[in-house]
Amino acid sequence: MIYNAFDMTEVERARGFDRTECRAEFGLSPDVIGVYAGKAVHWKGTEEVSAALAGAPGYG
Repeated sequence: MIYNAFDMTEVERARGFDRTECRAEFGLSPDVIGVYAGKAVHWKGTEEVSAALAGAPGYG
C-alpha cells in the first residue's frame, strides 16, 4: 500500500482560501502565475526562495 503524501485536511482547508486575498498578501497581480510542486517544509528552503523572490523585480 502506498499512502498519500499529502495531508488532505490541509489541502481542503487551502481550497477555501480567497484567491484575491492571498494574491494581495503576497503582492501578486492577477496576471502572475505561481507554482510550487512539493511539500512546503522549512528544510527544503522554501522560505529562502520566497524571501529572495520578494526582492526581485516584478515579484512583490
